[in-house]
Amino acid sequence: MAAAAYDVAALALKGNKAFLNFPQDVLHYPIPPSSSAADIRKAAAEAAAMKQSDENNNSNYSDEEFIDIDAYFNMPNMLVDMVGAMMVSPPRLSSTDDQDLPEDDCVGETGNLWNYD
Repeated sequence: MAAAAYDVAALALKGNKAFLNFPQDVLHYPIPPSSSAADIRKAAAEAAAMKQSDENNNSNYSDEEFIDIDAYFNMPNMLVDMVGAMMVSPPRLSSTDDQDLPEDDCVGETGNLWNYD
């Protein structure tokens, strides 16, 4: 509703140079009769009311089915496991004698995967 009100005010003040939230609704917005603040406010309030009635009429949220992703993938603790993975601390840096390895050979028998040099 606020975005629709902004669109009407922006059109009244900036014309075709206005950046709009709902450019597809431009033809449906009320046009203020003048550039006075009171007329712009009245038109903006009408646009907000129109947007609210459109949202109430087009509401299909009751028809949508809730899908439990954990049950769908048969992973009952998926979110808990994801949070647990975020709690793992990064590997500790240790000084090793891997300094003589080439820079692009950081993984190998003696290489260190977590080489930050």
